[in-house]
Amino acid sequence: MLPVTWGVFLYATASDKNASLRQAQARAETTVQVFQENTERIFLDIDHTLLMSRLAFETDRDHFDLKHWAASASLISGGTIQIALIGADGYLLTTTARYEGPRLFLGDREHFIKVAQLEDDSFYIAKPVLGRASGKWSIQTARKLRNKDGSFGGIIVGSIDPDAIGRSLDMAELGPQGNAVLRNANDVILAARGISSVPGQIATSQQLHDALQRSDKGFYWNNAIDGVNRLVAYRKSQILPLIFAIGISEDQIYAGYRANLLPRGSALVALTIILVFAAGLDLRRRQRLEQAHAELAQVTRRLTRANEQFDAAVSNMPNGLCMFDAQSRLMFSNREFREMYRLRDDQVIPGTPLAKILQAHLANGENAEGGIEGFTEAIATQALQTHVLADGRTVVIRRKRLADGGWVATHEDISDRARNENRVAYLAEHDLLTGLANRSLLARKMEEIAKRSQRQGTSFSVLMLDLDRFKQVNDTLGHSAGDQLLVQVTDRLTRSVRDTDVLARQGGDEFVIVQENEKDQHDGALQLARRIIGIIGAPFDIAGQQVNVGTSIGIAYAPEQGTSSEELLKKADLALYQAKASGRNVAREFRADMIAAAEAQKLVESELRRAISEGQLELHYQPVVTVNDRHLAGVEALVRWRHPSRGLILPDQFIPLAESSGLIVPLGDWVLRRAFKDAAHWPTGVKVAVNVSARQFSADDLFDRIMGCLVESGVSPNRIELEVTETVLLEKRPEHLRTIRQLKNLGISIALDDFGIGFSSANYLAQFPFDKIKIDKSLTHGAIRSRESAAVIASALALARGLGIVTTAEGVETEEQFAWMRDAGANLAQGHLFGEPAPLQRADDQRTAPRRRTAV
Repeated sequence: MLPVTWGVFLYATASDKNASLRQAQARAETTVQVFQENTERIFLDIDHTLLMSRLAFETDRDHFDLKHWAASASLISGGTIQIALIGADGYLLTTTARYEGPRLFLGDREHFIKVAQLEDDSFYIAKPVLGRASGKWSIQTARKLRNKDGSFGGIIVGSIDPDAIGRSLDMAELGPQGNAVLRNANDVILAARGISSVPGQIATSQQLHDALQRSDKGFYWNNAIDGVNRLVAYRKSQILPLIFAIGISEDQIYAGYRANLLPRGSALVALTIILVFAAGLDLRRRQRLEQAHAELAQVTRRLTRANEQFDAAVSNMPNGLCMFDAQSRLMFSNREFREMYRLRDDQVIPGTPLAKILQAHLANGENAEGGIEGFTEAIATQALQTHVLADGRTVVIRRKRLADGGWVATHEDISDRARNENRVAYLAEHDLLTGLANRSLLARKMEEIAKRSQRQGTSFSVLMLDLDRFKQVNDTLGHSAGDQLLVQVTDRLTRSVRDTDVLARQGGDEFVIVQENEKDQHDGALQLARRIIGIIGAPFDIAGQQVNVGTSIGIAYAPEQGTSSEELLKKADLALYQAKASGRNVAREFRADMIAAAEAQKLVESELRRAISEGQLELHYQPVVTVNDRHLAGVEALVRWRHPSRGLILPDQFIPLAESSGLIVPLGDWVLRRAFKDAAHWPTGVKVAVNVSARQFSADDLFDRIMGCLVESGVSPNRIELEVTETVLLEKRPEHLRTIRQLKNLGISIALDDFGIGFSSANYLAQFPFDKIKIDKSLTHGAIRSRESAAVIASALALARGLGIVTTAEGVETEEQFAWMRDAGANLAQGHLFGEPAPLQRADDQRTAPRRRTAV
């Protein structure tokens, strides 16, 4: 027993130590990654601030007010101490800090000298200094200022509080001896936590340098700071000249391991001593068996004491312990064993047969598979078995055969661990929100049904459901309401299917039903689909508000259309796509021609992706004129696809595909960059309008992208107009309003496109700061013939005049329509009457030789 016991102890000890190290590495890696991401965000935010401030300053130097600009544009964040402008002569021009002293000379500062020497326009990070204006320690970041002739005009400086750098680590569990250090590429400490250091101090670490030679991130041990051995996790930034490191002390890492080592080791040593001592006494008893009675009595007393000590040791073990001889008779057992199986002391007297002990165990209400004989055989022969007791407890029995034919067994109660494992297994195969089977369990169930179907020669159906108008519920009522709706849908579906059917949630608002054992599988699946469409179509009550949705269903049949879960789900999904394309709230069965249609769509999507990357797109511009004198006031940029074989493709043939596939974001980025560059070719008074999709607005970095286009093109923001639709506003996300206001602060105009066709367009004029509304072309075309269209246009123009918003009539194609919109009070007009969309050169030709048309 001793080698086995010590082997298990040493293995468990090594495992605990390795586990402690792995946990520390995982925690350190996560912490240093968070440290890096938060710090990089601070530096990138200050760089964006410098770019915006510089753009505003260089656009209008004479009237630029840095403090007013920073306050109105919300540029000073919690980690920014100040923003300052320093002239080419090295003297401070202005700063956001409260400084009223004499004129400061800062030309001797590192950041001024280095930035002045830079040949490119790069972002520079200097070592920390004590600010002469702010009076605080800060990390200096800077960019070069340019005069109108392109010469050096000074620098713009952003100061960062070093304490803000490490603030994200204050809640991290680094321990009392943990530390964190931010260095630049020259080993200068920019910020630190947990060590005594001065900002700007140089701290060279050869181990860190060696580690960086191997990889940009990783671990190493270090004790150079204060003699404390620490595990250091480091990362090198890929976008900034920064190195991040956090250290967790060895004592912190192995605290739990060492705390458990002493009591476990002490107990094992005590047990070893007791066993060796007992064995020694027994050997001595054998050697002196022929000695005098007095000596024998003395040895007997010693053995008695040893047995008492041994009994005390085994009685206090955390697990049940028992030993049987070769005839399956009990030799001894401890208290934990008796309590685990609710046995009385008189039922486990040494010498009691195993069968009799099991009978007493079964008398307590337990069950034995295979009867008492089979149970006895299993206990006596199996090396490892798991036994679930009647009260739900789970016991693991480990049996070790002894040399004399007997055995010793330990009994461990693993109920808590078993429950956790069962819970993990359940969560791995079920959806957390609805409790339905998830993708993993669905695939396993479908494979079981397919095998059963092959054996029995039967068929089954796969129905894929997708809720109609579910996104509208999320957008208008919030995701919590969407979750409530999914739970109620699950309840209705559960009551609509049989216990033998499989109901699963694929994710989002998509469900799958597997139906089998129908006399006519096709008819049964269609009947079930119609029944589900009916029950889902009934109104739902979500937090006291009535919500109406529908469902579209795609159906695939096995084995005629496949047997594997992947194949059947794919075909049901194709049928679902056709159901949605057919008007929604219907069911469609899979047909072979659907595969060809899907492949064709994938081909077009692939071609569109290649068109974006290979430059097959081009912009055409349509003029926007004033209604009084037809003077060119602006142009709208409209994208076209110059296909290598199909020629020029209009946007209505590929924009919907770009929206559904997510390609609208890279396509929209290309349009922004191209239109901003082309804006420089139009006269100063002509604005270039660009459409921005709802997908682009949903991205968190739209403002940064537009700022990048402005910097790259050099065009003035007041030359740009961005057009948004009601779809952007339906989400009612506060960040959308914030983005619109930030863009307006730059000088960019914002227009509401397709005005008049949404149910709440008028409400948005009071909520969002629009500069212009564009009357939808459907209203323009119907103004002369339809009293309703004329009334909507009149109301919209009156509302716009009251709010001081410019109006544009879209889709003007005849002189009659133009005259009507002019008399109604529109400010601008756009349509084929004034020129068709054309590439930049042709559009410029149309501008210099305008045409009048009476029809298109």
